[in-house]
Amino acid sequence: SAVINDGAADHAFPWTSPAFAPGEARTYTLAVSIPANAAFNTWPSILEAVSVSDGRIAESVSAVIMVSDRIGVDVIIDGNGDGVYGGPGTGAGGFSSLTAAPGDTVAFDIVIENEGGADSHDIQWTTPAGWSALLDGQASPVAGALAGAYTLQVIVPLASEAGTFDIILDAIKSNKDIYVDSATGRITVTASRLVDGVIDGAGDDLFGSAGLGDGGSSARGTVAGVPVAFIVEIQNQGAFDESYAVTWSEPAGWTGLLDGSVQPFSTGVIPSGGSVTYIFGASVPLGELPGDYGYIIDIVSADDPLNTESLTAGVTVYPPPTVDLVKAVDLAAARPGEVVTYTLTYSNPSSADIVEIEIVDPVPPEMELVLGAYGAGSDISWTTGAGTVYLTADPADADEALFDPGTGILQVILSRQAPYTLSAGESGVIEFQVRIR
Repeated sequence: SAVINDGAADHAFPWTSPAFAPGEARTYTLAVSIPANAAFNTWPSILEAVSVSDGRIAESVSAVIMVSDRIGVDVIIDGNGDGVYGGPGTGAGGFSSLTAAPGDTVAFDIVIENEGGADSHDIQWTTPAGWSALLDGQASPVAGALAGAYTLQVIVPLASEAGTFDIILDAIKSNKDIYVDSATGRITVTASRLVDGVIDGAGDDLFGSAGLGDGGSSARGTVAGVPVAFIVEIQNQGAFDESYAVTWSEPAGWTGLLDGSVQPFSTGVIPSGGSVTYIFGASVPLGELPGDYGYIIDIVSADDPLNTESLTAGVTVYPPPTVDLVKAVDLAAARPGEVVTYTLTYSNPSSADIVEIEIVDPVPPEMELVLGAYGAGSDISWTTGAGTVYLTADPADADEALFDPGTGILQVILSRQAPYTLSAGESGVIEFQVRIR
């Protein structure tokens, strides 16, 4: 039995089509159903089209169907399609799908089975424009191929856009071209492998070329002998898990370490869409001259040397910092029993921050430190831009001031309890009182 399909529905025969305009053409599908008990033979179906306006205007075509126990050839692709048959160019007799990036080479395993007759097959396949596909090293078509296993190697062009691309492979009996099977190898091309580097928050979605440091930059200031650190994040923005090799250029005599390791540094595998954060530390030689210096940090995919990123870690070495200290007293002369107030003003006139500041001031033996000068438990006053705090002279407590009555030495260790930085241009004041013995 047979029906004709106009793209919307099946129609039994005889069927009258809608009217055709002059010069119009339409495409229909003739669907023939073969009985399960059909004899092995060649069966023609004749399709006739006759004008309902003028019976002299007619056309007649034949659709020949060969019924046998086997199609004669079967194509299996990556294990799919055994016993499934597709017409020429349809790719309906087997299907396999792979994922690749531009520039990748992928392979499909092809098996040609001879299901009867001469063991000779002509194999041909289609490829997208600009692509290359070879069957065991041979280009399409391959004539007289024997049944067996083959490899269809496909090279995705480096300039390929993302998308889905099909390769249709047909295997045809060399002596009977009505025996054919057709399979589809589908390749989904994803976005290219892509690495992005971010340094101290700079350079996100900015991509640099190896050796140029143009994918993001950050700058730090320091003085000779004091190291600096940068936060480096490596992002895998591609569709594949990747590992990366990280190297860097450095000024003569300097040493850079990524998470404490020397170069070359391997990140290990970073999954697609993932990221890892590292600390890049830069040492500055003790005798380095003031000036601007820099590291170029290159990140290169271990799987694709063209997938790179490059960052700049800039370091400005300032002249050695200095602390100015001015000591003042409120009385030019005093008698025994009178109280004198001393003021120690420290400041940073340099262009670099200063840390680990300790102020030492001996109290002469003719004087004694006044305890509680600013209230109970408040022996010494310390004023900064953040305000005034009061310290005790007792060396046993945890605050910044320590006084040794035996030696008369007063120490104020500004970072004793918490880190303290005296930034460029900043100052502070230590004040205490003594009594003349």
